[in-house]
Amino acid sequence: MAKKQTLTTPTTTPTLQSYLLQVKVLTPVVAPNKPEYLPPNLKQILLKKYDEEVVEHIDRMFFRTVCPIHNELEPCLLGGAVRYGILRPLLTPQTIKQTQNTPLFTKEDFVTVYTQRRKEALLIAEVIVPGSTCHTIIRTPPNIAQQLQEIIKHKPILRIGALKNLGFGEIQLLTLQRV
Repeated sequence: MAKKQTLTTPTTTPTLQSYLLQVKVLTPVVAPNKPEYLPPNLKQILLKKYDEEVVEHIDRMFFRTVCPIHNELEPCLLGGAVRYGILRPLLTPQTIKQTQNTPLFTKEDFVTVYTQRRKEALLIAEVIVPGSTCHTIIRTPPNIAQQLQEIIKHKPILRIGALKNLGFGEIQLLTLQRV
């Protein structure tokens, strides 16, 4: 008996291209929770910037990693902030699956400590200050980038980071440029 041959349609994955997305911070973007373990290099960065008491009691802080644009250590919100805070409200689940992104980076000068008394406790958190800019690299097929560029023309306002329900983390999308 002859073996039955099946034909398969070759699948091609779309070519991903890199785009620089820039956003403007409208209300302070609050850092995520403090990690259980504070790496020594991060502690040293914080101690250069804040006094020891603040560093010992800080509740929320940004990670620092090398920015692919500036090639230096910068504060950042990890990739989930971009994927869920920026891309998810703008794209369909199918188009998000075709997209990759880096963390959302900002300059160290744009980050400061914010304190607030909350129910007999003091919240100490790093924030990205209003008026500053942040950036991420998005890798996506050109047709999805074109969709994003059309949306960005309307300067949408989104929320990212922690404490969004209290009015923090409002950002405005500015530009999307191929890099």
